[in-house]
Amino acid sequence: DPVEDWTIRAAITRTVARPSFKEIAPVPFFDPANGDIFIGNVDLVMSSIMNYDVRSEGKLDNGGSLGVGFFAKSIRDAIELSNGRIQKFRNTPKAEVYGFELETQMPLDLIAEEFRYFAFGLNYTYIFSRADLVAPSIFATSRRLQGQPDYIFNASLTYDNKESGWYAGLFLNVTGPMLALAGAGTEFPDVLQYPVTTLDLGISYQITQFAKLTFRATNITNPVVEWRYGTPDRSLFSATQKGIGFSISLAMDW
Repeated sequence: DPVEDWTIRAAITRTVARPSFKEIAPVPFFDPANGDIFIGNVDLVMSSIMNYDVRSEGKLDNGGSLGVGFFAKSIRDAIELSNGRIQKFRNTPKAEVYGFELETQMPLDLIAEEFRYFAFGLNYTYIFSRADLVAPSIFATSRRLQGQPDYIFNASLTYDNKESGWYAGLFLNVTGPMLALAGAGTEFPDVLQYPVTTLDLGISYQITQFAKLTFRATNITNPVVEWRYGTPDRSLFSATQKGIGFSISLAMDW
């Protein structure tokens, strides 16, 4: 805590990532959304990960907050989903991830008193990743890590009135391009996922001191998720929509 209302944190941790049952079970699965067939890999081993994190955050006089963080990961035996006639997970000997994060939360009463129940939030994360090629060539020995987007952007607008019991939130997420399937030679090249933007809505009402009613709508914009081959012509691999989700729940606490 170098100054009042400002904090710096640092951490070094070692973690593991164990394969799930689906990832190791030698049973084929059919994905009806895009027609892909997936099978588990019984030879998968768990990953070992060294994590390095530094984060600084502070509170502002108007009740808002600012934060900035840096992170790095060194991964041994990274688990990646590979392309092929049948998709399967495999271990990549070594991978690295670096990045930084910027975040802010601001109450909107600084604009006018009428907006005292509203708050606005922004979060941006940039990610650089590198993974060793299983079969390196004279042209390249590494590529980006499968499943890691180049960036993530989030924005939120919330209304929280504890006096009336109403809460509402609108949440925007933009996931940058990423390697969706790691290539397996020239016959099965890399498959890239193009940027995807989603919008979620949540509304809740505190009926009594012990009961809350909540409505959620997820993926409201229902974007088309495009996967394209990492070849010069960027030909289409698949285009799918996940659909819009709705839910209503009643929670009781006592």
